[in-house]
Amino acid sequence: SVGVNGSVVSIALSSVSLMGAGLAAPVMIKIMRWPHSAFSLLTAIGCGLIAAATWKYLGLSASLNEAGIGIVAGLATNWLTVRALTFTALSPAVRR
Repeated sequence: SVGVNGSVVSIALSSVSLMGAGLAAPVMIKIMRWPHSAFSLLTAIGCGLIAAATWKYLGLSASLNEAGIGIVAGLATNWLTVRALTFTALSPAVRR
């Protein structure tokens, strides 16, 4: 069997926070109709999950919930990815 530290409630709350960290930013982006691509949404999910898991691993979730960090990281990742893809698409070297 797998050894897990914590109660059922703490594990359930952690999983909900991680799901929120990964999925909240892409859902918000889609609902608000902000610029995005499939790739930018995928990177937002991955970066949000990684940021939240790192935040929790470092023990900083007592000061700020990891879901908030994941959401901010996901939104920033989407913005940067869309900006980079738009810049690349408009670059004269790419248009040739």
